[in-house]
Amino acid sequence: MVLLFLYCMVSLAISRYAYIKAVTEFYLIDQNLSDNNVPTQRLVRVLNFLPLKIIPYLGDIDRQKIHLAIGKVFLTQAETIQETDPVEYIKLLENAERHYRISVGFDPKNIEPIGELAKTVFTLEKTVGNSFNALPYFENLNKLGPNIIEYQYEIARYYYFKGMEDHLSQKVAHIVAIQPSAYGKIKKEDFYSPRLNPFIQIGLEKASQEIGMVQKQAYLSLGRFFRDKKNITEAIKYYNKGMSIRPYENNENNYLFTGQLFLENKEFDKASDEFISGVVKSKKAEDFIKRIYYSFKKEQLFEEFMAFSRKVEEKVGNIRESGIFVARARIELGLYELARARLIQMNSEKQSSEAFFLLGVIAEKEKDWDGMELNSQRATVLDPDNCHYYQFFAKSLKLQKKYAQATLTQNKAKKCFESKKN
Repeated sequence: MVLLFLYCMVSLAISRYAYIKAVTEFYLIDQNLSDNNVPTQRLVRVLNFLPLKIIPYLGDIDRQKIHLAIGKVFLTQAETIQETDPVEYIKLLENAERHYRISVGFDPKNIEPIGELAKTVFTLEKTVGNSFNALPYFENLNKLGPNIIEYQYEIARYYYFKGMEDHLSQKVAHIVAIQPSAYGKIKKEDFYSPRLNPFIQIGLEKASQEIGMVQKQAYLSLGRFFRDKKNITEAIKYYNKGMSIRPYENNENNYLFTGQLFLENKEFDKASDEFISGVVKSKKAEDFIKRIYYSFKKEQLFEEFMAFSRKVEEKVGNIRESGIFVARARIELGLYELARARLIQMNSEKQSSEAFFLLGVIAEKEKDWDGMELNSQRATVLDPDNCHYYQFFAKSLKLQKKYAQATLTQNKAKKCFESKKN
């Protein structure tokens, strides 16, 4: 009898260890389930091996974690067959919901199982229909985690699904009030529409009354908000307010945005000053110059870009990539000789595939097919992974009726593009 008792105790201890080890490993890699399914598989094996009858003999904290983890396993499995087996998908969701509900029962104030339960019931409500109702769970979740942004988004999505427009409006205002930088994400959500703009503005203005980072992000988001409304004057006012708070935290993207606002407002000197501050802040000045060039190009301000480039050389020094974009601006303005001179000078210092490509572009505009072929071919040699260069090279061959060679080159371009997709 004693041996039987000891055997039971040892079995229970081993069972508990196996459960908790599986659950712990599940949590450690929980965020990477799609990439690494080992913890899920291990937990499934443990659940298959050990009788569920053992669970009641564990502590409440252990049991809550186990049921939460089991729920996540069922949910993960459901997501993998959603498209292929709709019937089994619903069964797995219902199993997940059941275990989440059990997990909540051990501690009704633990927000994670409540959040998972609310989201799963929401999914079932969307899939099965009115036999499921997630609203009470989301209302409870809202009380327990009013400032947990992940759950606030889920609640907003639920209000949108149910057509609860007033609730959605207030929720969106609340989201941007607690996290002003959420404005950009909200605009990408299915529930967003221009009808929500007044409530977004209310939420951002409320956040601007705070201090520190929240206030900074509120003003920056108000700047973006007014830019989206085409009110550039207000956009500049608010964005500059944001930039003035904790200015040491401003990064190259902030300066790029401010410069773009000044460009749109035709304040070119101020735009250049902001862009130069961004160049100084940037980790890769060459990449940042490219972004600046396309900001000028969007406004068709090529002469202004060349003036900006001269300022960069004066205040920052020579940035090689700047020369490429000066050449591009000159090509756009039809100043082919000046563009060619700049590109030839750059190649004499260090050969560049893009410089040869642009020389080919100039040759095309001047109907110099030999020059177009020669320079585009050099571009492919220097950068064999650039698919567009092969395409341009093939075009130069077709213009000269070199069809066999053009077909071979076009096939290279096609294979290049296909490899990029894979």
